Amino acid sequence: MTDSDTVIGIDFISTDSDGGLYGLYESTDGGTHWKKLTESRTIFDLLQFAKDQYGSDTPMVMPQIIQQLLQYEFVTEREKHALRSIHKSTEKPTKWYKRFLNWFRR
Repeated sequence: MTDSDTVIGIDFISTDSDGGLYGLYESTDGGTHWKKLTESRTIFDLLQFAKDQYGSDTPMVMPQIIQQLLQYEFVTEREKHALRSIHKSTEKPTKWYKRFLNWFRR
């Protein structure tokens, strides 16, 4: 779905108590008129949607703040993953007889 005049973009829609809401937009006239395709709480989800729908040669525009928020999303996910890894490594291993009893409780 690539056309020489097709441009896609991500921009901020609104904010509420759950955080920000972002939209993926498409312009088929080189950026004059825009149509909202979808919205999401995360910018990364919108990038994945765009990747699935458009070719790599389709131009994408987004404000500098969206690029910075995307970097924040990446850092946040990396930190969450690191914390989960630390939590797993500090859990006490279950003794074999407890695992055996738990198997019967299923």
